[in-house]
Amino acid sequence: MSTKIYTAYRFPKSLGLFDVMSKIKEDGLKVVKQQMRHYYNVIIEQGKTVDETHDIIIKLYKDAVVSTEKNPFNFDMCVSIHEYEDYYYLIPYGVIEYDRWDFLDNNPQLEEFGYYNNTDKPENVSDRDWDDRELIWNAIIDVWERQLVCIISEYDDFWRISPWLDLKREEFEKSKKESI
Repeated sequence: MSTKIYTAYRFPKSLGLFDVMSKIKEDGLKVVKQQMRHYYNVIIEQGKTVDETHDIIIKLYKDAVVSTEKNPFNFDMCVSIHEYEDYYYLIPYGVIEYDRWDFLDNNPQLEEFGYYNNTDKPENVSDRDWDDRELIWNAIIDVWERQLVCIISEYDDFWRISPWLDLKREEFEKSKKESI
């Protein structure tokens, strides 16, 4: 069997599932909001209004979600969580590019724990540890349907990640100052 879990992490159960996943969701939402705000700003700088920009971003996001191509406007992100012995194992889903998942690498609670058997192992992982990863992931795969999914962002929650309201507030405050 070919196993290709290139991007994965684990953390000890002793840290608490809810606490770690809450932090992951919080950090993930922060990244998505920053990237979304960047795209709004780029379009607004091209002369579009906040409302026009909002409509453009919604369309780009909707088109990206239904496309099979990688797209920076697909902001859907989730993490599957698998339990095995003393650890929880995480696999992020969503567009991996665009630095969107870097916050996982920077989380001191998480240990990188990918595994793949179609190419050489990373140099920083010992042969024994690599063999252990194979056994662990094969055990998890055997009960794959036993997983939790933590949704970080999705199209149906666009209102949560969109900076539209903040931009409209800023626009209002600016027009108020100019009218004085």
